[in-house]
Amino acid sequence: MEGANQMAVTEYVLLGLHEHHNLEVVLFALCLGVYSMNVLGNSLLIGLNVLDPCLRSPMYFFLSNLSLIDICGTSSFVSLMLVNFLETQMTISFPGCALQMYLTLALGSTECLLLVVMAYDHYVAICRPLRYPELMSRQTCARMAALSWGTGFVNSLLHSTLTWSLPSCGHNVINHFFCEILAVLKLACGDVSFNVLLTMVATAVLTLAPLLLICLSYVFVLAAILRVPSAARRRKAFSTCSAHLTVVVVFYGTLSFMYFKPKAKDPNLDKIIALFYGAVTPSLNPIIYSLRNAEVKAAAKALLRGDLLSRKMAHFSNALRQDRLGSMDEQQTPPVCPTSSLATCLHPNSTHKRPPGPGTLNYSQLPGKKAVQNQQVLHRRHKDSTCINSGYQPWQPQPQPQPRLSCNPLPAQHSPDAAAGREA
Repeated sequence: MEGANQMAVTEYVLLGLHEHHNLEVVLFALCLGVYSMNVLGNSLLIGLNVLDPCLRSPMYFFLSNLSLIDICGTSSFVSLMLVNFLETQMTISFPGCALQMYLTLALGSTECLLLVVMAYDHYVAICRPLRYPELMSRQTCARMAALSWGTGFVNSLLHSTLTWSLPSCGHNVINHFFCEILAVLKLACGDVSFNVLLTMVATAVLTLAPLLLICLSYVFVLAAILRVPSAARRRKAFSTCSAHLTVVVVFYGTLSFMYFKPKAKDPNLDKIIALFYGAVTPSLNPIIYSLRNAEVKAAAKALLRGDLLSRKMAHFSNALRQDRLGSMDEQQTPPVCPTSSLATCLHPNSTHKRPPGPGTLNYSQLPGKKAVQNQQVLHRRHKDSTCINSGYQPWQPQPQPQPRLSCNPLPAQHSPDAAAGREA
């Protein structure tokens, strides 16, 4: 029966501000500008983190994740909402509505958890600076970011599954700009008490608990900053934390005002507040971090001058050149003769398997470091060979750089037969 009710609804009608079409045109212009600023600003933060090696700390890693959440979260509903602003009737398909509700809820939950992780990063950096490399290693940061994303998406999957399993009884008019979970629950004609209870528990765990942890971490951070004797260091610590603290206040301020304020007499006011929370707040994060962070401003200026891209291209070309030289060195590795036939390989015409003389080796083309290593290997092998038992002194490596071993026979002037001919 529930499946039949869901299949009966193929699309939903989004009311928005249908009674004020002129206001929707104004909102279209404003939302388009805000959305463009959001995408460009957060993309700039992600690009600076990738290009500038000075922005490779855990704080900027988490900031890039926050920027990605803001881009994906606003794109999940603002793009379709802009199109609907110009239409006489705002509609969305059933799969589109389900996906929109899932993404908005998942990314909102993930952002709450990510703000806690960023507060913990500031706490460790200021209160535990000596253990910072250990506690905030690259693997640890990746695990905390993955846990935040995974928890948010699992929470959204649970709520979406329970919401869409409720019977809708053919109701398909959503009194909102997009498919928000509370607006969708109003379409259900069954008992929604369990869904409401689960929503309250999830809000307490994923919204209020992170807020309390953030406040607790900043109590310790503030106490540690006030104990710093240098005024310059105190200002630097305050400037580092002020950007994140401003983002937390804006995010939780609008969220609390939207969900915990008394119900307004005009439902259009709730819609505009939700629109401000979903579209305007994410676009403020790049502005806050760029104005309150000297490193981000310096990286942005370097990008505008072209220095950042030129350094990145130079580093990339040097890496390619080193890889090419490394592959050439591997191809030019000299052959190593077996220990049992080393003297025969170096002196095939010798009747006494004596160690090779200095004139029998051609070291003009080996790289210096590999030449020394090859000489040491040859010297160790000569100590164990039968050439030492024949009364000859072990061959000593030459100090000059010497590369490739030549397994060719000795020249005629160095062979034993030629020496015998000269004596005769």
